[in-house]
Amino acid sequence: MDYLVVSTLLGSLMYMLVLSYDVACQYHKNFEKRLREDFVPDMHLDLDDVKVRFVIPKNHISVHGRNHSQYSLNLVPHVGRTYGEGVESSWSHLNPAAMSTREMALATRHEILNDHMSAWNWRKKIELGPFLLRSLRQAAQIAHKQRRLFNEFTATFPPDVVKEWERVIALWNVNPGHGADPYEEPETTTTISKVRLELAKEEAADAAVNPEVLDMSPSVFIQVGLDLEDQQRSLKLRDAGKTEGELADHLERRNTLARRIRCWAEAQDVYMPAVIQLRVQTNTLLSPSGVDTQGVPPTATNTDTESDGPPIPNPEDASLFLPSALPPHLLVGEHTSRLLNYERRLRLAQLEDSLADIRRLRRILKGISEFKRLNVSGTGNKPNTRVRALYAKFLRKQVRLVARYRAAYCALAKIDADGNWRRTFRELLDSHLTGPGRDDDDVGEGHVEISWIWLAPCSAFSDSDESREYNDSMRAEWARSKARAERWEEEVELLVEEMDRVVKFLEAEASQWRLRADRRVHIFSNPRLPFDIADGVRAFALRQVDIYSALARRFACQWTPLLRTLGRPVKWVEAYYTTAGASTSADGEGLGEDADGSDADEDD
Repeated sequence: MDYLVVSTLLGSLMYMLVLSYDVACQYHKNFEKRLREDFVPDMHLDLDDVKVRFVIPKNHISVHGRNHSQYSLNLVPHVGRTYGEGVESSWSHLNPAAMSTREMALATRHEILNDHMSAWNWRKKIELGPFLLRSLRQAAQIAHKQRRLFNEFTATFPPDVVKEWERVIALWNVNPGHGADPYEEPETTTTISKVRLELAKEEAADAAVNPEVLDMSPSVFIQVGLDLEDQQRSLKLRDAGKTEGELADHLERRNTLARRIRCWAEAQDVYMPAVIQLRVQTNTLLSPSGVDTQGVPPTATNTDTESDGPPIPNPEDASLFLPSALPPHLLVGEHTSRLLNYERRLRLAQLEDSLADIRRLRRILKGISEFKRLNVSGTGNKPNTRVRALYAKFLRKQVRLVARYRAAYCALAKIDADGNWRRTFRELLDSHLTGPGRDDDDVGEGHVEISWIWLAPCSAFSDSDESREYNDSMRAEWARSKARAERWEEEVELLVEEMDRVVKFLEAEASQWRLRADRRVHIFSNPRLPFDIADGVRAFALRQVDIYSALARRFACQWTPLLRTLGRPVKWVEAYYTTAGASTSADGEGLGEDADGSDADEDD
């Protein structure tokens, strides 16, 4: 391997050298030392002023694990969207030939394989035009999209934090492998014990019994109504269980919720008297009489009181009739407008809090997944089941938060349909619940799009430690987003350069064949050589000149409109492309595989 590298690079002038190898993380060790000690002085490479980067092809780097970002083509600067597997793409064309060549002699096998590879190379040549055109169009579109997403993502962080991250990335690019890796996710601090303690604290807070409030201000009245709505969603998502103890616990929660709702309804009768008639018409849990047994499920018994109306079994299904849920004809009066304004402000805060909590849960779920992958996977069913159960608990919390966000979004859409809040908050779909990082392994790193939930500015972090924790956890995501935008922008530059080099390559091939047409003049003067053979050799060479010139002209006609649209002028435009006479149909005639002259003798 070292000899191949040295013999290839010997005599070359280089500024930057990128070596792609499946095991580059091992091959790069003592690389320069081996070149100095294992080769004669005439074969020494002077790499003192050359920036050497070792990379791993994209199809192989995923199996190398953590701490390999310095070898990732997605993160190394100046490589564009290079994937490092191009030299192996011909295998799909050659593999079917193995059924025939394995029965052949060595010489015949060599000729057959040479013919297949010549045909493959010729197909690549004549398809470079549409391929590079599609690639440049796609790269320009995605580069614009990724840069826009990155700018929106950057705007959600404080400027001093972004400046520090840029400094870390700059240091890493100068000396990769040393210092903090900005592209690696920080080590998760999530442990089973810590998560269980956090769950226990949250469940204790949820289980605390709030005192019944009979006298409350209008703002507190709306706030308590939103809390009751959240408790209804929580009870709906809670599994009642199968054992008697679980059923009893679920029933007690229902009874407690029913009592709280009836207590809150007393204040609602004062602030929103029109709701009394709505309850009667819809036969909801909250009857005007306020009989306690009205909300008791049928499985419970109460011999002290009886209800004249039909019982409502589930208090979590009762309509609370908050101002946003009232029919339009009831939304009249200054007092109702005041209540609507209170709900609008509280719903907006509910949106912001829910989005911040969803972000926090997504980061916790990511930490649990990493913890399971690194510490639990392969250790047996019991620890795996325990971690999956823990993961499922947080998923249920996420479902509850998503339901709260959607309820607040729908309420705000009714109260303030055209408000400025729509610039920040959007409708939350299940497909938006992604990140941080890449969730789908089928999507390449360069095509990852950050969900809007990470792009929306959120001021819910009142605690500086929590804000600092969030910024630290999102550093790698920000760095990778920056790398994605930069790689696609580099891809645009490289594709424009590739187009320029393709045209120059075709011009050089045409020039070489033009020289070959006159190279055998001394053979043509031989009287024993038939004139038809001499004319045929010359005609074949001139036909190759015409083919390569036509390819250059056709590719230029295909590429120039897009290059002009992108504002990328190139030197060969005027020579090949004219708006009035550009024609590609005639130039493409006779460009089949029979026109391949790659195996012609070039040594004479």
